[in-house]
Amino acid sequence: MPFSDTQLVPPILPFSPGLTEDAFCGTAEVVYPDGDEYDGPFDAGHRVGQGTIRYCYGGSYTGQWKDSQRSGQGRWVHPNGGTYEGTWAEDKLVTGTAHFPGQTTYAG
Repeated sequence: MPFSDTQLVPPILPFSPGLTEDAFCGTAEVVYPDGDEYDGPFDAGHRVGQGTIRYCYGGSYTGQWKDSQRSGQGRWVHPNGGTYEGTWAEDKLVTGTAHFPGQTTYAG
């Protein structure tokens, strides 16, 4: 995994309807100062529910979030095309499948 990004930083506008700068609740497409982009719901300033983050280095994660951590079913894609797909908890893949381009697929 590339890193854990558990702290939410203030996004760059625009905000979607229902999202307020103070409460940070609702659904939004945001761009963070480091270039990461997130599309999905927020609650009390944390990513929650089903959303997608596209990291500035080229990787992405689509799936479930809880308290701004990957939690539940999701799929992380590495810039080289490798994937980790399965069940996540506390920002880590707990069980699932890893596929490496041109190599083997591992499940467990």
